[in-house]
Parts: sequence; C-alpha cells; structure tokens
Amino acid sequence: AAAMKRFFKRRSSKAVDESGSSKFIPTIKRESFNMLKVDIPTRPPEDVLDEQFEEFMEETSIPLERRGEMRLLDPDRKWTLVYTEFLRQEYEGGLPETFVTLLRERHDVYNTLESLRVSLTSCPLSWLVKFIELEGLPILLEIVDSLRESAKEDTDNAFVAGESLLECLRCIKAFMNNRPGLEALLTYPSAIRLVARCLDVPHWLCKRDVTQLLAAVTLYSAEGHALVIDAMDYYRIMENEPARFSHLVDILSLSGISNDLKRNTLALINALICSPNELEKRVRMRDAFLNLDVLESIEGMQSEDPDIITQMDVFNEVMENDNMEIAEGDDLEEVDLIFQAIRSQALASGNYPRIMGVFQHLLHIPPSEETQGLKMWEHLEDRVIK
Repeated sequence: AAAMKRFFKRRSSKAVDESGSSKFIPTIKRESFNMLKVDIPTRPPEDVLDEQFEEFMEETSIPLERRGEMRLLDPDRKWTLVYTEFLRQEYEGGLPETFVTLLRERHDVYNTLESLRVSLTSCPLSWLVKFIELEGLPILLEIVDSLRESAKEDTDNAFVAGESLLECLRCIKAFMNNRPGLEALLTYPSAIRLVARCLDVPHWLCKRDVTQLLAAVTLYSAEGHALVIDAMDYYRIMENEPARFSHLVDILSLSGISNDLKRNTLALINALICSPNELEKRVRMRDAFLNLDVLESIEGMQSEDPDIITQMDVFNEVMENDNMEIAEGDDLEEVDLIFQAIRSQALASGNYPRIMGVFQHLLHIPPSEETQGLKMWEHLEDRVIK
C-alpha cells in the first residue's frame, strides 16, 4: 500500500479547494464503512490508475482467476474501488481528519469513540495538534452533552448511551494526558461544566471517570481549580442540588458502590481543598464540606482499600496542619479563620455541641460593664492558657 499512499499524498497536497479544505476528506452518509458514500475525486491518468488497481487487487487478496475479469472494468469503476480501499485503510489507521468527519456525522458512535481513544492514547503530539486544529474537541463535547441526556432516560437505549458516554469521557481523559490537550480543554468555557454534569448519569463508571477528570483539572492550575468550582456551582443550579458539593458527599455515604468511585470522589474533594496556596481559601473550602458532614461520611466508609485510606489520611492531615498553622500564627485579624479552625477540630473530635455551648455562654459576658466583663475575659484567657 506504500505506493498508493504516496500517490494520494502527492495528490492531496494539490487537491485543496478555495476554502482550504481537502477534497479527499470523505462525506459520510451511511451506517457502516462498507456502505459509505464519499465524494470521489477526479481519477488519475490510466497508466497510474492501472498501477494502483494492480496493487489494490494484491492488497485485497483478489483470487488470481478473477483478476483478468476485473481488469476489464471501466476506469471509473476501477477508480472507485481503489479510492474506497484507500479510505478504508486510512480509517483503520486513524487520521485526525477521518475521526473528525466520523464524529461530526455521528457515524457508528461507539466504535468510532473506541478507536479514537486508542489513537489518542498512543498518538504523537502532531496528531493531537491536528485534531485540535480541526475542531475535534468541541465535537466531542457536543457528543458528551447528547449522550448524557440519552443515558438518563428510562429506555432500553439508556445503557447503550451510557457505554458510549463512557468511551467519550475516556477520549477526553486521553486527550488530557499531555499539556497541549489539557490547555485546549481549558479554552472551552463550557467543557468542564459539561463534564461535571455527567455526575448525574446513573452509570457509575461514568461517575468514576468524571471525578477523576475533575480532580486532574483542579490540580493542574489555579484556573483549573476555579473552573471546577464554577462547574460544581453550575451543577447545583441545573440539578437542583440542595448545596454545592452535596452530591459528592452523598457518594461517600452510599453503600454497594465501587471503591474506585469513592476513592476518586474523595481525591476530588482533597484536590478542591488542598490546591489553593492561601490558607484562608483552604479553610473556607474545607468548611463548605464540613457543613455537609463530610467527616461523618468519611468515617462511615470503613474501607480497607489502601488508596481510600490514603485519601482519608490526606484529608485529616492537611486539616490538622492548617489548624496548627492558624494556632501558631500571630495575625490577630484572622478571627474568622480561627473560629473555622476551632469548628473543624470540634467536628473531627465529636465535640461540636460542647464548643457551641461554650460560645453561647461567652455571649452572656456583659459588654456594658467594662470592669466585670474585662475581669471575666482575663480569667478565661488565664484558664485556657494554663
């Protein structure tokens, strides 16, 4: 097939119309490759065609006794057979142009996505860049949105849609495995929102991959962290979630689901909390999860999975380190941080009702009687320090 490929490469370099698009990209209109209708370009001179046709018969293992008969075919028929075989080989080889065309036409979606995932996993950087230039990513995102809706429906097609959605998410994950792919994804404002909304799909493998994708974006950069926060806010609005992140915390409390999903969900929670460099942002983000009783959910998991145990340890250790940093600080203006740290410790130790009782009693210290009030505060400080 080398000569055939060289021939088409020479021709395709010239066969570009005024709009800049190649005439050799097929227009797909049927349900299987063998039935594809394509726009056939002008056939080459007969001597070149005869050479290509002989190679075609050799490549496709046409029986020797039939070749004489086939050589009598008219030139246009020969050219159609040669060109169709070329397209088939390029389809199996996985050109970015071919995949974009197949995705745009929604041709055999599951198998196309599966083949694309394989190509994205092993492709050189130039292949990925070409796929990006051809606007392959926004087409993928459109398919995500369409399949997500279908996967939620109570129909026989929901399972098939869920499997195709899973392949689409895996394509995006493979797409993000290098910097150009991840950077390209972040340029589409709706991309992370579309991925996050797949959390509402019943297919647990989709949920597993979504949490993994969101964690990767969160850890990548401050921009990625902000985009995931925005996506979770959007998810809360669109899905009528009682509070932001409540679905993530609910996953930790569910019984009978995969450890992979729980591990990825807890890893996402840790990424959201731990990524910011600023202590205040970490404390406030953690407080949002503490308000949802995430500690009870974590403690209730009782998992022996080493990866889950690691994520549980990360949550507790970072919380302890942040609380220690606050306690050892000398910035007396960070009153809110101090109260949040006390609250976190109280929740973690089960002493939250006692802490609230102490705070309520502190409100009874008379503010108007300066002398008595001052003595009470001094007494409390002395007792606590000792």
